Amino acid sequence: MFSAPNWRINLILFFIFVFGAAITCRLVFLQVTRHDFYDALAKGQQKFLAYNFGDRGEIFLQDKEGVLYPLAVNKNWILAYASPNEIPADKKEETAKTVSEVLGLDKDFILETESDLVEEDLKILKCLAY
Repeated sequence: MFSAPNWRINLILFFIFVFGAAITCRLVFLQVTRHDFYDALAKGQQKFLAYNFGDRGEIFLQDKEGVLYPLAVNKNWILAYASPNEIPADKKEETAKTVSEVLGLDKDFILETESDLVEEDLKILKCLAY
């Protein structure tokens, strides 16, 4: 009933199906039963933020007598920013008051600066439109 070539082909097909079933079972195990573990592992890798700001080199000039004069040095700055377009119009005064208290600036100065920046952005956009 089985000739020599047919049983070999059937045996090869049997092993291919067994191998495919084994791979499918392993994928189901990893994706369904171990989903929480791999999800947490991936999120842990994505949320890892490392800020390593090294100091830049300082540049000095030297005169004929050998005295060094600093040309470029490192300075530490505190940075604060806000996007005026994202602050609701009815909350601008309240936001300016809070920011002025935190930064130690005058509330009116913050409101003036915000309006100047918006006008400056509009001027830039007008220039780019032409």
